[in-house]
Amino acid sequence: MNFYASPSTIQPGSHATLCYGVNGAKTVRIEPPVEAVWPAVSRCLQVTPRKDTEYKLIAEDAAGHSVSRSFVLKVAR
Repeated sequence: MNFYASPSTIQPGSHATLCYGVNGAKTVRIEPPVEAVWPAVSRCLQVTPRKDTEYKLIAEDAAGHSVSRSFVLKVAR
């Protein structure tokens, strides 16, 4: 499981590229919700938070087991 943003700190009004990758997952979700997400080995999307935000990726397999990863995307002040 991979989950990160680039850059890890943005200026107000700017965006970051949030990327994730999972293998063997049946479902995935990101909190707080962003655009539609689905299991993928490699996928990126853009986010534009207004303040420091902790993003969490939760992946679940067909047996109901889940794993998660999180990070904080900082917005410079």
